[in-house]
Amino acid sequence: MRMNILISGGLGYLGSFLANNFSDTSSNKVVIVDPGLFMPSTDVTMMLKKQNIFYHKNIASRVQKHELSIYGDFDLTIDASGLSNDAVCNELPEFVHRFNIEEPINFAQLSASLNTKKHIICSSSAIYGFRDATLQCAPEPFTEEDDFSPQTLYAQSKVSLEERIRELDVDFPVYLLRLGTLYGVSPAHRFDLAVNIMTLHALTKKRITVLGGGNQYRPFVSLQDVYEVINKLPENHPGVTSLNVSYEQNNISIGRLASLVQEAVPNSEIIYAPDDPDLRSYPIDSSLLKKIIQRDKPLMDIIGGIKDNISYINSRMHLDLHGYLFNRGKFVREAVKFKPLCDNFFNYIPTEAGHE
Repeated sequence: MRMNILISGGLGYLGSFLANNFSDTSSNKVVIVDPGLFMPSTDVTMMLKKQNIFYHKNIASRVQKHELSIYGDFDLTIDASGLSNDAVCNELPEFVHRFNIEEPINFAQLSASLNTKKHIICSSSAIYGFRDATLQCAPEPFTEEDDFSPQTLYAQSKVSLEERIRELDVDFPVYLLRLGTLYGVSPAHRFDLAVNIMTLHALTKKRITVLGGGNQYRPFVSLQDVYEVINKLPENHPGVTSLNVSYEQNNISIGRLASLVQEAVPNSEIIYAPDDPDLRSYPIDSSLLKKIIQRDKPLMDIIGGIKDNISYINSRMHLDLHGYLFNRGKFVREAVKFKPLCDNFFNYIPTEAGHE
């Protein structure tokens, strides 16, 4: 079935993976809105050459409706935008409200004006905060009905966004996806995510560092699984729905994750750094997800994600995989120090703009 798809943040780690996969169906039309804050990789540049991908270099609040209505009504709109993790939000706290709350609200309103059939917003399971990480067994997973206890600026911004979205009057399906920590290979690849960076360090440094003692339980989810979930979410469910996105098998401790990486890279050593202050544990319940999409286990498990990363790393050893192009926090720190490194980054200081 031919689809029109609009993705905000379509050049990011998740957004570029979604854009690339949706565009693999030649009859689909994929429209990307992204300011290009981070320097594009060669893989992203190649992706943008596809005949059925159309790129608007901008943020949602500066895109006029007529610029996108030329593509017709949209079957699916996806918001994968925003400052993407704790490190970036801590480096740029003055921009968090704009990029993680106001811009997604603007994009949701723009999507409504374009008659979208289904709107996806990427939230985070980090909004739940923590269970006791000092226990030697897995803590009870959070359900969608549990209270929030965000521990970081990034997580706080996601809570605020969810609250604002629920205030909107919508007559189409809006899904707030509370994603686990992502893993897998993307056109805009990143090595500041647990599975990816542990695999990189195991291969290139022969060591895997486990912070906080390793008893923290976190949910993990592959890019492939997020793509499947988005495809399978129904269009006949108007209103706002919150959804945990991971599987019970992927609620694992950081220590166990390190062991899985070591099994895949056997000449690596695990080093424990128990004094790290981040002891958050927030496994999530996937009962609602499994009911909606009729799947009981991940398309790509964590071991598959590790293997994909190994292949990616081995084919790109000529690149500085530890550098700022693969790490959002490092990139922002470099951009702040050397403005020419990312001139574009500073062009999106908050300004007001409306839609037609």
